[in-house]
Amino acid sequence: MTASTTRTTLPAWPPAFSPEQLRALASASTDYALAHGLVYRPLPLASAQSTEAGAESGASPSGPPTDSVIHAPFSLLPSPFPRELFERAHGPTSDLDVSSERRMHSLSALYAYLYARVTVDHAFLERVIGSNVAKVDEFQGKLWKCYMALREEQRSNSADAPIGHRLHLGLFRSDYLLHDPDDDPDRPAESTGKDRALELKQVEFNTISASFGSLSTRASELHRFSHISTGAFFNAAPEQLATLDSLPPNRALQTLAAGLAAGHKAYIEAEVTPLIQHSTAKPSIPSILFVVQPGERNAFDQRWLEFELGSVHGVRVLRATFDELAGIVQGSSPAGSSSFGATLQGTDQTLCVRLPGYHKLDSEQKGTEISVVYFRAGYGPGDYPEGGNAWDMRMLLERSKAIKCPTIALQLAGAKKVQQVLAEPGVLESFLLKKRAAKAVDAGELAELEEESASSQITFDQQDVDLLRSTFSGLWPLDSRSELGLEGIRLAQTEPERFVLKPQREGGGNNVYRQDIPPFFTKLGPGGEEGYILMELIKPPRGIGNYLMRAGAGNEEGPKLAGDVVSELGIYSTALFGAPKQGVAPRSSTSSGAVQRVDGEVDMVHEGYGGYLLRTKGRESDEGGVAVGYSVIDSVVLI
Repeated sequence: MTASTTRTTLPAWPPAFSPEQLRALASASTDYALAHGLVYRPLPLASAQSTEAGAESGASPSGPPTDSVIHAPFSLLPSPFPRELFERAHGPTSDLDVSSERRMHSLSALYAYLYARVTVDHAFLERVIGSNVAKVDEFQGKLWKCYMALREEQRSNSADAPIGHRLHLGLFRSDYLLHDPDDDPDRPAESTGKDRALELKQVEFNTISASFGSLSTRASELHRFSHISTGAFFNAAPEQLATLDSLPPNRALQTLAAGLAAGHKAYIEAEVTPLIQHSTAKPSIPSILFVVQPGERNAFDQRWLEFELGSVHGVRVLRATFDELAGIVQGSSPAGSSSFGATLQGTDQTLCVRLPGYHKLDSEQKGTEISVVYFRAGYGPGDYPEGGNAWDMRMLLERSKAIKCPTIALQLAGAKKVQQVLAEPGVLESFLLKKRAAKAVDAGELAELEEESASSQITFDQQDVDLLRSTFSGLWPLDSRSELGLEGIRLAQTEPERFVLKPQREGGGNNVYRQDIPPFFTKLGPGGEEGYILMELIKPPRGIGNYLMRAGAGNEEGPKLAGDVVSELGIYSTALFGAPKQGVAPRSSTSSGAVQRVDGEVDMVHEGYGGYLLRTKGRESDEGGVAVGYSVIDSVVLI
């Protein structure tokens, strides 16, 4: 057994309930979900009879009713998950100190630092995205074009640049599956009650619109309440699961809101406080802008963040679509024809927005200054329709001095191609262990910035690299220029049952599985396969079941028992970071005592850890997105 493997005996699950107990639990759980905001907007009236489909967020152009809700899909019970593997990914559940040794060397912290360093490494992004994926994937190509245009405009990137040009804000989610390396698909699904050697394998790392943090917090609270109200699930659960200690609190909502608040605070300190010190006029207080999709059904996952920011951090939130930011009001006005929309004010490119419901049409005020732009839209081609204004609006927002969550650079860092390249030999070491492109720094320039630099660094070792690498599945490029790429093409065509084909897309519903891969290859044009990566399928342990609750089923058919489910664990983290200021930074000393700047290092202004999402689905479903109708929101019971 390797160091990355944990031996676990999975319990028989779910516990046995009488029909009366099951109905009572389902009824109480539904009421709890509705009363505590574990909810969606209903399907649009015109498509209420249709199957749920669409983007990750469940947005619908026709618009859902806004005066009613349904409960989000959830599991009636929490699902068993090995404690050791959970804490390896999440960090200790009982220790909320972000600087604790165990937490800083958990997978959540390691991945946050890794992707921060990828984001500020232009040479790496140029090699992996600009010279590769951007040439064969239209959407990635457009993102890359925007990134390069912005880079040229902001080439000065000095200490005097606006804070929004120096810092990146990431609200991350790293998704994992349990992997049973000894699983045999021809063997009956009898993993429960037997000692299994299980591993944790990463599915993907999300750098934009990492959703369901708020609703996952509510789902965890639901299961903790059910545990209490039923007496440990009617005393039917195994003895080791009978206490609340096995149901860890889920602080995803608090962690994500604190990350946005940290961005807001950094903006205030850099852009507003100096004005207060040098002016007698009372400055306006900036707000955070949520960029959302029209017809958003998953609005309450976002609203809970808004409520947390307001009630806990005292920060106001505005919500707008790309069209609304372009000044298109209720779909009837051409762009720019009204006084509503987003504009850049002054030479420092202050972002100001004027929106219906927030501002008066005839007001001469410039609107509300924005501190942080949080993208819950813009992650896929569907958010940028032909002939629309979304790309122009994205560039306007990126040019502003507001902090972006994420920047285009950070969005590009989340591409599947980056995930594949990071798994190649030596790449992790180059980001976490090796000093690269050191530049000599005048010792006299160091003193004034040494204090702020010294406190923000962390040292990684080979053990950290090995831990990250243990989560990688087999990953291959698909190109004819490298031996690894040729091997990937061969495997995809000759052994497709072992693999999934992944494009550079977010939101679920985009992958190609198993025997569908060869015919899909034939539909791609020359070189089209280079826009995908090949990933070896993860083999989750079999034999665990759960009851799945979907809106409309509670009163008619009761909860659905799925006898064999797969649970995907997403771990949230946040990071506010930037490249080191000119002449400063994460550094090494030469034999002469000169200080060197290390290219690719980051200054971490804020980091936050804590909170998770568990999505559970029947094994017959390959995709895992909640809002596209494949999964339910779950929580863990640690074993």
